Amino acid sequence: MRQRIHRQLLGWKPGAGAGGGGALGLSLRSRRDHLREPFVKAVLLAGGPVGKLPLEAGDTADSKGLVRVGGQPLAWRTLQGFREARLLTRTVLVGGDCNWEGVDRWVPAQATLMGSFEAGVNACEESSEPVLVCCGDLPFLPGAALDDFVARCRQRPEASLWYGYLRQQNSQRKYPRLPHTWARLQDGTYCGSGVMVPTSAKPKPSPSSASGTSAFLS
Repeated sequence: MRQRIHRQLLGWKPGAGAGGGGALGLSLRSRRDHLREPFVKAVLLAGGPVGKLPLEAGDTADSKGLVRVGGQPLAWRTLQGFREARLLTRTVLVGGDCNWEGVDRWVPAQATLMGSFEAGVNACEESSEPVLVCCGDLPFLPGAALDDFVARCRQRPEASLWYGYLRQQNSQRKYPRLPHTWARLQDGTYCGSGVMVPTSAKPKPSPSSASGTSAFLS
């Protein structure tokens, strides 16, 4: 999921610079205002195919966010970080279970990743302020990390979109057996974190994910 978001939404190109870890600010358009409000709304993407993920005994999950780890769905565990965060005011869940505590609004997962992305951002009913978007496969994500990410985004007002990343050596030092899709940039090799904050207006419904991305970033 994070690889597809990285490629479809961010338009990554070799040679772009990045720092050591945190929020990568991407100036995709002309300068926009920084995060003006002290708090932001958030979208949690809980859909996606199960793929080759091993299932616990008795687990019949039909989407990645519902795959159980230690008896609880991945996306539910990610949601606990949202509930801990101080800077998130409203959570929209795309896919998953509409009855989970901490969900302010639920919308069904769409057939494509970008379709789910659009549905979640549109459900925030926000036309200009930034919205934090997070993949639902981050079961160890603490609320403090989300607050720190939002704070780092505020320090880069020249960017139109912020995307979390992690330097390869830091990831492999702490999680040596965890596979990632790596992007080699000018000053190092990184993987995406699955957390981002676009600052453009909410996307318009589109017949295809490609045109939807274009409308969102234009």
